[in-house]
Amino acid sequence: MLFRGLGDSLVVRENHVNRVAFPPPGFRLLATSNECEVEAVAHEHMRVYGVQFHPERPPPDLPLSRKVLENFLELAISS
Repeated sequence: MLFRGLGDSLVVRENHVNRVAFPPPGFRLLATSNECEVEAVAHEHMRVYGVQFHPERPPPDLPLSRKVLENFLELAISS
């Protein structure tokens, strides 16, 4: 649901020093990249998500990353 409407791959901008190496217990992997083993996770039973990129600051050359934030907000409103 977090990546609804975005196809099989998405280019985003990330900027972090720390990273999650594997999903924590109760979470499943949603996305990975060559740069980071865990780019996005979702809780198995609750509407809890985590991403390691910045959908709130999409650069002009990567407009689709904002759709992740829009999808998240739709999920939050429908809860």
